[in-house]
Amino acid sequence: MSGLTYHAPTKQFTVTQSALEGVALHLRYVIKHIRQQAGLPLTAHQHEGPMSGPQFAEKAVLDAAAELGIDLGASRPGKLDVSDAG
Repeated sequence: MSGLTYHAPTKQFTVTQSALEGVALHLRYVIKHIRQQAGLPLTAHQHEGPMSGPQFAEKAVLDAAAELGIDLGASRPGKLDVSDAG
């Protein structure tokens, strides 16, 4: 069953809390694998220098979460501990 439904009277989509929690878990899992592929720490860390591809990818995931109203716990790359993700 989908966690997304359309409410015709208000012409809006509604998303269940469990669906949003599932999305948050998946996004943390994505960030974990971005960092693993780049050899970056899975725990929160300080990044020095300009951002590179993995940091831009992580930032895009964080921004996508924010657009959906999901606060993963950080808004900047490297600030989130994903060691326990998926």
